Amino acid sequence: TGLYRNKKVAIKQQKRETKTYTLINEVATLKKLRRYKIGQPVLFAEHADGEQPFTYFVYPFAEGQFVLEFLQDTETTPQDVKNFVQQLLKTMRQLDTLHINKEEMHHPLKHIIVQKRSKKLGITLLDFERAKYTPKPHNVSQFCEFLCRARSMLQKKGLQISVQKLRSAVQQYQTEQNEENMEKILKMLKLANS
Repeated sequence: TGLYRNKKVAIKQQKRETKTYTLINEVATLKKLRRYKIGQPVLFAEHADGEQPFTYFVYPFAEGQFVLEFLQDTETTPQDVKNFVQQLLKTMRQLDTLHINKEEMHHPLKHIIVQKRSKKLGITLLDFERAKYTPKPHNVSQFCEFLCRARSMLQKKGLQISVQKLRSAVQQYQTEQNEENMEKILKMLKLANS
């Protein structure tokens, strides 16, 4: 972390032992996703020695709680959890429609930061270095798998999940990624408007 223009920032550096340039992929993905308000804005990317390609980039530091802290927090209400799951599924659906697979959403312990605000939760996704374009992304299905694994924690916060039914609905969604099948997942989690 550091300070840039009097604001706290995060600095992400390319690992020396990594032969592939994952930072280049991450920066390109983040720039593409900014118009959808997904991920953090890249403030700048540079090479430590002034050469190309860049070896680090800087983005605003995301304050908040990691996903498990948020779910286990005694101050997190059932409505907070419902809003969180609803927002994340909407974002995962957006990524699926863009054909960008984020990866690691089945185990997103360090990939989701939640900010509790007065009216609405803020959610920031981190770590897009493994993101890639694919005709059949699985962001929704990976996040639903995380929900299945976190079922007991979610139930304590009032969100009931039938693992078998949810996995069945997700399988249907993966076969045909359309709004109708997405709606079935939301209805199963009692997150749909109808």
